[in-house]
Amino acid sequence: MHSARLFIRGRRPLVMESFETSEFIGALLGDGNIWAKKYELVITGDRIKDKDYFEYLSRLVEANFDYKPHIRFRSGGLRLVIRSKSIFSSIKRHLPNGKRALSVEIPAGLDEKAVLRGIFDTDGSIFFSRKPGVDKYPCIEISTISCKLAEQLVELLSELGFRPRIRTDLRIHRVYIIALNGKNQARKWLADIGSSNPTKLARLAYAVRLLDSPRNSL
Repeated sequence: MHSARLFIRGRRPLVMESFETSEFIGALLGDGNIWAKKYELVITGDRIKDKDYFEYLSRLVEANFDYKPHIRFRSGGLRLVIRSKSIFSSIKRHLPNGKRALSVEIPAGLDEKAVLRGIFDTDGSIFFSRKPGVDKYPCIEISTISCKLAEQLVELLSELGFRPRIRTDLRIHRVYIIALNGKNQARKWLADIGSSNPTKLARLAYAVRLLDSPRNSL
């Protein structure tokens, strides 16, 4: 089966089924903005926690698009900025204009696990709660204001053998929160999806190390 390609004038063809391309689009879906007037793609993150991850994304973009993004500090955060008409033209159909659009969704033809990794690395979290008999009960969460993206995530995670739960938070906007609770879900995510964000990868690995301790038996 031949890979579908988007040809960028003067650059390498974009292989839509590649893991790295899919992961990059997942990162854009998670916390990316697209600005048509500037032919600009921007991913935002934490200036401390995401610094190494942004360096990874920069290398990924350079290897796949022959373009080196700019990493900037702004408003207390990090911004990875791509300003290229050719790259913009190839990516724009996957993301609506503006910030955190309600209509964002996972496009067809991508590596699904790579997309999940990209979304988690930019917009996901892993934290611990206390339950009877368990000091640190792991939970992975991904949030979005896009109903379509939330539905896709639940369907995709279920197909991959996860047990997602979804709830809504109405305090500011209608936010859909997809949760994977418990040690088996954390272990499966680390094994099947993984993370390219060193901060989140370390937290996932820490969660898995805790799973077999006497106080964390759930």
